[in-house]
Amino acid sequence: MGLYVDLGMVKTELKQNITKIKKLFRAGEYSTALELAVSLNEPAVLESVTESIFATFKKILKKRDYAAADQLIDGICMLGAPSVFEKLLNGCAIDVEGKLVRNALFSGSAPQLAFNDYVLLNLIGYSPENCIIGNSIKRKNIIELERNGWDYRSSSGSESKMTGFPIGICKCKNLKKLDFSSNSIAELPPEIGELNNLESLDMGYNGSWSKGLIIPKEIGNLKKLKFLDLQRCNIDALPVEVCKLPNLETLVVSDNKLNSFPTELWNHPLIFKQGSLNFKNNNVWNAIESIDLCLIDIENLNNKSVITMLYNADYGYSNEPLEKYIQHRLRPLVSKKETQEVISINLTGYSSYSESLILKTIPQFLKSYKNLLTLKLKNNEITELSSVIGELNKLEELDLRNNKLSELSSLIGKLKNLTALHLEDNSLPALPAELGQLTKLTALGITGNDIQSLPAEMKNLSGMKNLIWESTTDSKKDISASFEVLSQMTGLETLHLILSKAGHLPPEIGTLQNIKELVLECSSLQSLPDEFGDIANLEKLELRSCNILTDVNALTQLSKLSMLQMETSKKVKPYPRPMNMKTRGEVEDYFRRLLKASGKKLPDILEKKASGGDRATAAKLKKFLKQRDYDAIDQGIELARGLADPLVYESLLEGCKIDDEGCLIRNKAFSGSGPAQPYLDYALWNLIGYAPDNTQMDNSLKRANIKILQLSSNVITVGIIPDWVYECSNLEVLNWKGICGEISSDIQKLTKLKELRIINAELTEIPEIIYDLKDLTILNLRSNPISKISSKIKFLNNLQELNIEYCQIKDLPNELFNLKELIRIGFEECPIFYAETLEDTFLKTEDFINSLVLSGNENLIISLLNKLSVEQSGEIYPIKIFRSTINLDLVSSWYWHKKLIKYLALQLLAKAPDPLIAKSNFSLEIIQKIDFSGLGLTVCPQWISRLKNITSLDLGENNISSIPDSIWDFQKLSDLNIKQNLKDYKSADNLLSEIIVAKNKRIYEIVLYQIEIDENGFLAKDDILLYNLQSGYSIYEIYFFWSLIGIIPKDINVHSSLINKNITKVNLSESILVPLSPPLSKFPENIYNFKYLDELIMNRTEISTLPEGISSLKKLRYLDLQENYLKTLPNDISTLKSLEILNIGFSYCLNQKNIFNQIKSLESLRVLQNSGNKLDILDKSISSLKSLKRVDLSCNDFTEIPKQLYSLSNLETINVSNNNIQSVSKDILSFQKITSLNLTFNKKIIKVPDELLKIEGMNINFSASIQKPQGKKKLDPKTLRTVLKNIKDLIKSRSYRSIDEGIKLACSYDSPIIFEKILNGCSYDPDIYGRWVRNTLFTGTNPAQPYLDYAFYNFIGYVPDKAIIDSSLKRTNITSFEISKWYRSAGAGKDGSIELDRFPKGICQLTNLKELTVLGDLGGYYSENETLPIEIANLKKLEYLNLKGNNYSNLPPEIGLLSKLKHLDVSGNALLIIPATIKQLTSLKILMYSGPDTVKKKIQYLLPDVKINPDD
Repeated sequence: MGLYVDLGMVKTELKQNITKIKKLFRAGEYSTALELAVSLNEPAVLESVTESIFATFKKILKKRDYAAADQLIDGICMLGAPSVFEKLLNGCAIDVEGKLVRNALFSGSAPQLAFNDYVLLNLIGYSPENCIIGNSIKRKNIIELERNGWDYRSSSGSESKMTGFPIGICKCKNLKKLDFSSNSIAELPPEIGELNNLESLDMGYNGSWSKGLIIPKEIGNLKKLKFLDLQRCNIDALPVEVCKLPNLETLVVSDNKLNSFPTELWNHPLIFKQGSLNFKNNNVWNAIESIDLCLIDIENLNNKSVITMLYNADYGYSNEPLEKYIQHRLRPLVSKKETQEVISINLTGYSSYSESLILKTIPQFLKSYKNLLTLKLKNNEITELSSVIGELNKLEELDLRNNKLSELSSLIGKLKNLTALHLEDNSLPALPAELGQLTKLTALGITGNDIQSLPAEMKNLSGMKNLIWESTTDSKKDISASFEVLSQMTGLETLHLILSKAGHLPPEIGTLQNIKELVLECSSLQSLPDEFGDIANLEKLELRSCNILTDVNALTQLSKLSMLQMETSKKVKPYPRPMNMKTRGEVEDYFRRLLKASGKKLPDILEKKASGGDRATAAKLKKFLKQRDYDAIDQGIELARGLADPLVYESLLEGCKIDDEGCLIRNKAFSGSGPAQPYLDYALWNLIGYAPDNTQMDNSLKRANIKILQLSSNVITVGIIPDWVYECSNLEVLNWKGICGEISSDIQKLTKLKELRIINAELTEIPEIIYDLKDLTILNLRSNPISKISSKIKFLNNLQELNIEYCQIKDLPNELFNLKELIRIGFEECPIFYAETLEDTFLKTEDFINSLVLSGNENLIISLLNKLSVEQSGEIYPIKIFRSTINLDLVSSWYWHKKLIKYLALQLLAKAPDPLIAKSNFSLEIIQKIDFSGLGLTVCPQWISRLKNITSLDLGENNISSIPDSIWDFQKLSDLNIKQNLKDYKSADNLLSEIIVAKNKRIYEIVLYQIEIDENGFLAKDDILLYNLQSGYSIYEIYFFWSLIGIIPKDINVHSSLINKNITKVNLSESILVPLSPPLSKFPENIYNFKYLDELIMNRTEISTLPEGISSLKKLRYLDLQENYLKTLPNDISTLKSLEILNIGFSYCLNQKNIFNQIKSLESLRVLQNSGNKLDILDKSISSLKSLKRVDLSCNDFTEIPKQLYSLSNLETINVSNNNIQSVSKDILSFQKITSLNLTFNKKIIKVPDELLKIEGMNINFSASIQKPQGKKKLDPKTLRTVLKNIKDLIKSRSYRSIDEGIKLACSYDSPIIFEKILNGCSYDPDIYGRWVRNTLFTGTNPAQPYLDYAFYNFIGYVPDKAIIDSSLKRTNITSFEISKWYRSAGAGKDGSIELDRFPKGICQLTNLKELTVLGDLGGYYSENETLPIEIANLKKLEYLNLKGNNYSNLPPEIGLLSKLKHLDVSGNALLIIPATIKQLTSLKILMYSGPDTVKKKIQYLLPDVKINPDD
């Protein structure tokens, strides 16, 4: 019976299971779902599960559910299906820097990324080895991994960091570097110990403030670990396993809470000998105290390696306290002699956010310092004096301030030499009797303790001069006893008493006869005892915090008292308050005291009435007035007004008056200087203002007679105009200076007011009431923050003068200009022309001038014109009125600001009507010079044409494209500067046409003033070449000047080098066009007029077409068109019969076939340079150039020496370097005159004809890879010894030329044994400093080392492939090469040392090189090389080239052949020229360049997709 299987039933069951699995996934039962999938083991199930897992991950990632993610990952690992990992990880990678590249599933914003990466890293770690995923994320290939928390920061600044450690990463057994710093990981898993190859682990900035990072003991399994960073992880103990890691060199545990370190750390074999330890910002003092010095390797101490490391560590904001502590603690163990020399130690405590730098006890090591004189231990937490103090018997100063001393040991009595003792801010309840034994003590500080009384033995301290004592007792007995002790301290001169609870001073205070300075703080003291006046020698007294002290009568008895300060003296009442005054006599007495308080003699009328009692009261009042109490004065004034008795005013104002200018003349009583004067003035002015009309006083003081009032804040300090001012009905002039508050509407009462000056009054707007003062002629509002003038200004019809200087007004109303009487506006330092751009500034000034002129206000215009003047140079003077009226931020300095002011002034002059100019004191004829350079002008002002006598006009550095026709008619103009104005070729052609049309020979002389052509064919001015970026012209002006020079009329006065017959060389190369972008692209056709031209150089431009007409240059001998974008040459080039040299190299846009048809008739052509044009065949027309002696076909694509050359019998030099030539035919022998053949940097040549090598005088250059004829030079043992000796002698000669000869000698023998002997013992080791391991031949010191370096690097480059040497030296194995000044001899500096100064060409033989770094000064002052060797083109595989800081002045065009170059760093060089061939670097992504911005623009123009300085 056969087995029957119902396939339909199987499929149905399978579908049901798949449905069940999906439901389980949706329900979150991942483990159950995956167990079911594993049990079914069906491909269809696996496919379904994969999709479900993918969808589930999307949900988990969105929710950031760590538990669900871990559960799902565990289930995936159980499933063991590579396809699941492949789908999830598709598109992910780890880049060369160890950073994750996420696919779409794991991408997101910064807060999401932390969780996404946690999941992603786990998946990578658990992925099966047979997964088909990118190599970079295969576990076995992961070497470095970085997931720094900063990667999760969003653009808004919010961040969310990984909180869990992806355990899956621990499966990456080959991992060497792991960086999970700056996250929020709470615990390292025990699985971390499985990373057996890990060398660097950075977990810094993890953990949390509440709980530190948990480090498992398994970390001790990381035997290869060299670097461990645990900074700011909030750990309080360092696992001993960390200190036992045998290869650990660097340990960073800073910013934690460590109190101690395991002993194993201090005896670590590497950290203290060649590594580093950083434990700043911990409880490091306690940690240092925890060191058991007996257990530390004494050799480390003797070598001071431990000490040095601790000294040099950075311990946070203030490292000095800790450094000093460590230094003094360890010094006795290192050097006893050093200990004896120390006389001062400062161990002041320091605390930051932790209390890590605080001493708990006095260190025992101090007893080793027997000669100590000064010891500072303040700001610690010391609780008692140890026996150490008793042994420091030479101590003179001891500072224990701000500690926790609760008892002062009797040991203090042993310090017999102590002169200063500071015990402030401790917890001492008493002082020991032994203190009295310190007879040399002169200064003692004991405040901030709880000392009730002073010990009787202190009376022996006769030398004590200064004492600060604070008592917290209210016991009269204790206080009296302490004062008895103080009275017996005969040397005491300065005493500071703080009696916080005492309500009295004992009578014994009067016994302090020797006290000269006394500070008394007593908050409960109500009165000074009479005995206080017995302190006979007291000179200075300060009463602090005596809040309820009312009776100080005893002070009157202190005859020597010269200085008295009472902080709370308002509580002292030595006189009756003015409110108690009821009668005329009392008021009169009050003012008498007021006057007497100023120290002045009283008027006779009061003196006669004053009684003795009144004088005593006045004396007390004098002290009160020193408090400058305006309230008291106001009360007195009010009482005087209430009494309305003229006699009071007459007696007080006798001798006062107001002069004709409104100034107050005071009597002697109210005169004076110093702090009291403003208060006396305040009283005096108010007395004048409120005096009754029937008062008998000087007429000028009566309100009805006051015409001029001069009031200022120095007089009326309270800052408000008094009411009485508005009662001065005949007032004509009111001058107020200072804060005035709100101006009362009563000002309308001043109907005769003509002049109003309110200065510096903090007015924010002009009060509307002022516009009603119809008769005002002068309104001065200077120095107020007023921002606007109302149109109501029109109502002030009589206004002649308006001053708004130093205000904030930005616009003037047109109504202002219509005030016909107005003759002056003062707006100095007022921003009426402020704008955000220069263009808007000009518009505002023009509007102002136009409004002024249109108003027809002749008086105002003339008044402004009268302020104009001319400097001795003939230039307009920047009148003061315009100063700071514009936005200074728009220009770079005051120099340019001054130019703008002149421009404003000239606008006024130029636009003012001629009749008004005639009426003014100014004349147009006297202006001879105008400098408008750098003002950003877009047009040249037409009004300049009115200045007929102008001799110098500077319009340079603007944006002017057209010059007014009238300028060309200026007969006296001798200097016209239009430099850096032309912004395009059209504007240059327009200006050129204007000059031609003008037909004024003088214009040529002016424009070309001081222009000349130098010996290199460059335009020059003032002996400064134009390629000097600070003074260069723009590209369009270069074009303009060459065009203009080409049509100079005869018989004009220009530099002789500009005359047609003298122009023999024209240079349009990029060296003069560096400042511009884009480069020169239009050819100045007028150059064809230079009939005597011998050389025309125009390389590195973007000229794409040369116009016809070059045939006029009959004498042209040299034509350089290298590195251009020419597509063709002019047809008439074939007529240049004198042309001998033609350079069309690196102009790969040229149609080569047409070129040879055009030049085949150049019968005089001797040199043809046609390099870098991607040629692989030559046109047969070249055979017509019978005179050709030198041909350069380098940097092309030839596979053989072109056969078309063999017919050129006169050829002497052939350069076919940097091609693809594989063999040299015997046809080369047909060249009868050849003397030089350059075959360098071609492919490996099979054979070179022997006959060619035998030609006498033949110079053949080829790469070292060329196989020489076998047996050319036999090398027997004797010859080998001789050759080796000669090579070694040449290397040691300290001569680059000799070294080159030695290398050439080594290469001349077809034997690798020479290189084997020379390089024996050399290798490359990336793990050591210097990297290159050299034998003794190449090792030395300055000044020999740079030459040995040069030889060493060259020999590595030329070594034959079959040489038996260390594999790291074989050319085929070297893909990365670095020459750094840090790895070789010191640079050429003040010490006279010499640095490697030339590029070793041998490096260019390393044809597999991908990375090359050359850091130094290979193109600098001491170098003979300004650029790289052209052989650099041989490095076809180069991807990274770093030439930073070499001072190269240019790069060779051959750099464009490095087609695979991705990163180029030429920063720190002197590159002002970048070859156009850089455009061929199509793989370039990043360029680092530190030259001028204009060159950067050109580079960007050539390479639009390249990122230039991306980190800036």
